[in-house]
Amino acid sequence: MIGSGIFISPKGILQQAGSVGLSLITWVLAALLASLTAINYIELGTSIPESGAEFAYISYVGWTPIAFSYLWLASLIQSSCAGATLALTFGEYIVEAIAPITCLSSSDSKTVSIFLAYGIILAIALLNMFSLGRFAGRIQLVSMVAKLIAIAAIIGIGLFYMIFRG
Repeated sequence: MIGSGIFISPKGILQQAGSVGLSLITWVLAALLASLTAINYIELGTSIPESGAEFAYISYVGWTPIAFSYLWLASLIQSSCAGATLALTFGEYIVEAIAPITCLSSSDSKTVSIFLAYGIILAIALLNMFSLGRFAGRIQLVSMVAKLIAIAAIIGIGLFYMIFRG
């Protein structure tokens, strides 16, 4: 799975770190931490071969009420906040991309990016409501390929600037 956080946080990390080297060290440490988390999930998945991820793992030790509470909190808070953050970031990036051809003030840019975020959330909700079996898998595949292309472009452009521009 490729998370979308890679497209949200680079600017903030670079600004807070103050240098490219320190931001790269931060990325490497975050990757190591994510790898440790993935290894834990691999261990849990092979030890408890049931579907349901965290719910199944917490229920396995007999804490079904806690597992139920966790599932609801994760669904209502964590997933909705993550989706809203991704949609807002999508809207901001689209507004930044069209900024050279539009004359939007900063408040108008913010409003347009929020409306774009609402639009993408509504489109995804409608897609999942009406055509989950037919189109959602294809859209997920296209989304993954787009992420891979974007990451490859970022790496390629970075290497180009590092090698040829110093």
